[in-house]
Amino acid sequence: MNSLNRDGGGADAGDKNSRPKVLVVDDTPANVRLAVAVLAKLPLDVLTASSGEEALTLVGEHELVAILLDVRMPGMDGYETADRIRALTFDNPVPIIFLTASQREENHIFQGYETGAIDYLIKPIDNALLLSKVRALLTLFMHRQELAKTSRTLRRANQHLNRLLQAVGDGIVGIDGDGYISMVNPAAARLMECSPSELLGGDAQAFFPLRTEDGHDAFARARAAGIYRNDEALFRTRSGREYPAEYSLSLISDDATEPATFVLVFENVSERKRAAERLRTQAELDYMTGLANRLLFERTLEAEIARAERAGRHLALLYLDLDRFKAINDQHGHAFGDEMLKYIAKRLQGAVRGSDLCARLGGDEFAVLLSDVADIAPVESVAQKIVATVSEPFACGGVLLAVGASVGIALYPTDGRSAEALIRAADRAMYQAKRNANKKFFASAELGVAPDDRT
Repeated sequence: MNSLNRDGGGADAGDKNSRPKVLVVDDTPANVRLAVAVLAKLPLDVLTASSGEEALTLVGEHELVAILLDVRMPGMDGYETADRIRALTFDNPVPIIFLTASQREENHIFQGYETGAIDYLIKPIDNALLLSKVRALLTLFMHRQELAKTSRTLRRANQHLNRLLQAVGDGIVGIDGDGYISMVNPAAARLMECSPSELLGGDAQAFFPLRTEDGHDAFARARAAGIYRNDEALFRTRSGREYPAEYSLSLISDDATEPATFVLVFENVSERKRAAERLRTQAELDYMTGLANRLLFERTLEAEIARAERAGRHLALLYLDLDRFKAINDQHGHAFGDEMLKYIAKRLQGAVRGSDLCARLGGDEFAVLLSDVADIAPVESVAQKIVATVSEPFACGGVLLAVGASVGIALYPTDGRSAEALIRAADRAMYQAKRNANKKFFASAELGVAPDDRT
């Protein structure tokens, strides 16, 4: 374990000891180094620990702004470590942010909150998000420290809290027990595309879907649990524009002396969702043709096999390899070849149903997955249509050229009950079609494949 000072070499020991501190607990050195590098932008010291035991020692020795705690560690895991930290800091709780590679499963989230966590960050960590959250916690810590040192009046404390409320980037809205907006911070007004005065006194339901027709009631859930979180909601701006948001609704007072008051904290996650969609597209679609890539194709094939097995239905796999494409590509150049592949992808999609999956597996190899087929006859009709469509001449760059296509067909469950077996059967049938000058599509059943190859 160690302490890293981020002020440079001129500070004396007293200055270093007075600086705020954040504790990073992770048994993977690379993760620790990344977190330290990101937090170097903030005026604080970073303490590091590689185990829960080391973390407990540091918590007992230092007052901390926050703890970034890995969930999965050998020995004492993150949840047990957090539980012990909560007991150790009962009078002065330390905010804990869990670092996890798991998706936000509800049972994990509740387990984390029960042990004192205030948030989760999913690996790989978004550096900007990490910096924003720790910066907010640092602001809270410094504010609390100043209150402790100066012991000012309640008026002075309220002024500081108000400044903090005004500075945070998340939207914060106060809602009274009747559902009307009683307080708005600048970020909330900005996110709702209006001035605070246009929100104050308005019906919260007009902007925030806290109650829905299907029976969802965030107010009731907040009353029952104290806080309700939702990461899948559409908020509506003053002009009527909707955007995806994550929010939490907390009950802050509800007794005989004070009317019920709720606090809504929310953020616009449009850019985060767009980034996630870009990553998904890059991971699942062929960059050139826009068809499914091999990864998405194989995953879909396995899912369709499972669905067909449950329903007692058939499906067909068509493997397609282009004829004469290499010669054309070599003669006219890769740019010309790329354009041909794009044309072929469009023709391939036009030859099948909208519900069928077309994929480019690499080079000049394609695949088509036909779900819910009755027998081989309609599949052969589709194969014949694909061969005819792909073989029509292309006009590209002032040149009229044509390629051919060889197609291999495999049926589930006749030719195989697993994705691997179907791919193997369709591939063999495709090579048979490639060797045949007259017939350009073959079904696996025509080859007499041994039963051992069908599992």
